Amino acid sequence: MVVSTLAGAFMGASVSQAQGSLIKDIKVDKQEMRHGDHFRVDVDFGGPGTKVTNGQEEEIRFSLQGVKVTFPNTTLDLKNSQGKSLGTVEFKDNKAVLKFNEYAATLDDVTGAFYFSASAFYDRDYSQSGQGTINISSGSISKSITLKYEKGSETTDNVYYKSGVWDDKDDSVDWIFNVNTARKSVEDLNATFEINDELPETMEWDIDYNNKASYAVEFGSGNWISLEEAGKRGVTISFDTSNKRKLNVKLSNQWVLEHGTWVKPLNGRSISVRLKARLTAETMNNPAITRVTNTSTVHLSNLDWQIQESDKSASVEIIRVGGWAKGTVKGEVRIFKKIAGTETGIAGVEFLIESVNNTNVQYKIKTNESGIASQKGLVDGKYRLKEISAPAWIDFEPSKAITHEFEVKESDTEGKTFQIENTKKKIDIKVNKEWIGLDDKKPTILLQLYKNNVVEGQPISITPNSSSYTWKALDKTDNKGKDYSYTVKEVGEDNGKVVLEGKIYTVEYIKSADSHFTIKNTLNKTTPARATIAVKKALKGRTLMNQEFEFILRDENGTELQRVKNAVDGSVVFKAIDYSAAGIYKYTIEEVNAGQMIDGLKYDDLRVHVTVRVSDDKQGTLVAAVEYPNDIEFNNEYVEPTTTTTTEESTTTTTTEESTTTTTTEESTTTTTTEEPTTTTTTEESTTTTTTEESTTTTTTEESTTTTTIEEPTTTTTTEESTTTTTIEEPTTTTTTSEKPSQPETTTNDKSRKASLPSTGEVGSFLVTMLGFGVLVSIITAMVYHRK
Repeated sequence: MVVSTLAGAFMGASVSQAQGSLIKDIKVDKQEMRHGDHFRVDVDFGGPGTKVTNGQEEEIRFSLQGVKVTFPNTTLDLKNSQGKSLGTVEFKDNKAVLKFNEYAATLDDVTGAFYFSASAFYDRDYSQSGQGTINISSGSISKSITLKYEKGSETTDNVYYKSGVWDDKDDSVDWIFNVNTARKSVEDLNATFEINDELPETMEWDIDYNNKASYAVEFGSGNWISLEEAGKRGVTISFDTSNKRKLNVKLSNQWVLEHGTWVKPLNGRSISVRLKARLTAETMNNPAITRVTNTSTVHLSNLDWQIQESDKSASVEIIRVGGWAKGTVKGEVRIFKKIAGTETGIAGVEFLIESVNNTNVQYKIKTNESGIASQKGLVDGKYRLKEISAPAWIDFEPSKAITHEFEVKESDTEGKTFQIENTKKKIDIKVNKEWIGLDDKKPTILLQLYKNNVVEGQPISITPNSSSYTWKALDKTDNKGKDYSYTVKEVGEDNGKVVLEGKIYTVEYIKSADSHFTIKNTLNKTTPARATIAVKKALKGRTLMNQEFEFILRDENGTELQRVKNAVDGSVVFKAIDYSAAGIYKYTIEEVNAGQMIDGLKYDDLRVHVTVRVSDDKQGTLVAAVEYPNDIEFNNEYVEPTTTTTTEESTTTTTTEESTTTTTTEESTTTTTTEEPTTTTTTEESTTTTTTEESTTTTTTEESTTTTTIEEPTTTTTTEESTTTTTIEEPTTTTTTSEKPSQPETTTNDKSRKASLPSTGEVGSFLVTMLGFGVLVSIITAMVYHRK
């Protein structure tokens, strides 16, 4: 950074070399230095009796052997106590070049000084120790600095240290946190290395710069990545946005994927974090602050590393540049005439200088192209200075000119200097608005002012209640006195036509001699445009009928305009719309009952947005263009009524009724009736039912009638997946089997009955057989008895 006091401008052209060097002394703060250190150079020049010319240059040369020097990246401006620049110092081609300007050429006894710092680096083979030299010279003055380079060890025991690098391009320091420089092995996945850092009040972290920097974290040697990428590889950097001096760096040893390989970040390699901190303006402006220091705290987890306290801190020298210059002019008055609020000089302004004690002593001087006028050779005494004329484009009234008084003394070391401001003349631009052929309410219009065909300010509006506007206090000329050309244009006007609220007007501009304007808008008589809006209708599931569905057309405010129904071919056509004014018209079409299900009809919820653009063909005819979206078809669907079938899980029931025998005896009458067995089988999906009725036998004897009826048990068997249910009325047994078989449970309906084994069918068959045998015996006995 250049620490300077005032700003100045070069005034002049020709270059003249000095007669002998003006450099009086060169000082350096070091005779020996290390690789990468800074050195400071102080230069004194001029003195009593020194005169310079405009463009005169003096050089301080740097001859380098085995050394590379980084010079300040800035230009020094050398100014006097009044802030007036006498020249500059530039750094180029291993030289510091001092150059004087036109103002310095008007002064006597020119003198001054400047200083700067530079960085020096060894520029030979780094594989071995060595040294280089810096020779600084100007004229007969010469200084020398020796730079020494010590080859570093290939290994180190340090596991952490901090360093800092000054950057004079932006008054900042790059602080570097170096971790595991000894490249120790770390196998523990839970190991962490954490750094907490708080800068002193002299600087703050440049958070935006650091977050965007591509070279912020180095893994190994030369492998630099951004903070974002580092976060994916086990290194997280957190800035405290509420306190820009605080920072946290945390390195984890958890597995991370690098270039397709899983690695532990801390294991066997060094990691460097480089972050930028900017010095405050107060720090840079305080020459008493020559160095800045940064100290961190370090916390280790599952690491047995030893860190020296000195390695947690680093200090960097602040590099400043600066300088000054001055000169004296005895018996001189110097005037700088400029445009108010600028540093632009005004040429052609005339001043009168007269002696207070002797009015016969008068001088008239006029400013040059740079706005400077001066008078030398004034004898001791008091004087008055007054502006007496100025160019026409300057706002100047002689009667209101200010008189400045000054005194010339023998003891003066510098002349008298005055900076006097003048303002440029201003003008007002008025515009009147006229309407022709318009009987109803006038629209609001916007007008844009242009200066030399460039937009000047923001558009202004003329409402229906006004007919004019005035731009006030506009500059009449540029800074050289050339008149500006002002024009006014109606916003939206194109080739003499403008569309306002859908109506077309012809625009005419009239400029008066006093730079005022009249803008006439004449309403055009146009032929209306017509547009027809249509969409499509489709029905799925059955045939579409004519006039079956209804559709609504709405404007952009949602107001219903029309309702129509579909034709048998699916077309939906609204009545044609006429347009009497150009513009953009927006519509929405929707179906009645949109999105509903009514009587088996599912209505589409589509909304079609249509735009109609109406424009003037510039021949008095309006043209309408209809714009549709991709989908303009409403699709409804008819759904047939549905039948619901319910299937119950299969159930198996087995019922056995005990046989019943009735015997009736009639005299001498015997009747035997036998019914053949009847079998009915019914099969349903997943259900099987089998019913068997055994034969029924009735025997009748006339004489003594005996009727015997045997009804064999009826058995119904149903098989269910993994489940069997068997029921016997007296008793009843239910057996259930799940995925993993378990013992059957027996349930008896009558609590007074004893539990019995479940029926398997074998018991029923045995009972039937025994019952049949008993019936047969009874019949034989009856027959024998009858015969007897």
